[in-house]
Amino acid sequence: MTEQPPYGQPARPPQPGRTNRLAVASLVLGLTGFVTGGCTGGGPAHGDHEVTFEVTGSGGAKTVSYLMYSVGFGETQEFRVPLPVSRTDSAEEDVHGLALSVQSDDAHGTVTCRIKVDGKTVGEEKANSFGSCQVEIDGLG
Repeated sequence: MTEQPPYGQPARPPQPGRTNRLAVASLVLGLTGFVTGGCTGGGPAHGDHEVTFEVTGSGGAKTVSYLMYSVGFGETQEFRVPLPVSRTDSAEEDVHGLALSVQSDDAHGTVTCRIKVDGKTVGEEKANSFGSCQVEIDGLG
């Protein structure tokens, strides 16, 4: 923040070199963003693998009251989701882990949780007697 000179005093001229350093720093940061954005196509980076989280119901299971899925440390939660449900995300080869957890809303029927990576099922679980199921995968490698 620039200080105001006392009342009646003339304003101090800008310090030589300071303005140039700020301009150079802005130019370097802008070019860095342009170059790195250009290398990845300018948009968000996409993972190496397609991850699909699926939940199906049978025998009367029509909704889940709670759905949570995560890729690495990024977690998404949804509530009151109709079945069947499928969510797709991307993951890098070195992802920490994948997880899917649901709680069935229905007293009757069975819920099945499934995680697929690049179209292949890597984990599947049927709901327990409390209507919940959870699938966890420790990384892709």
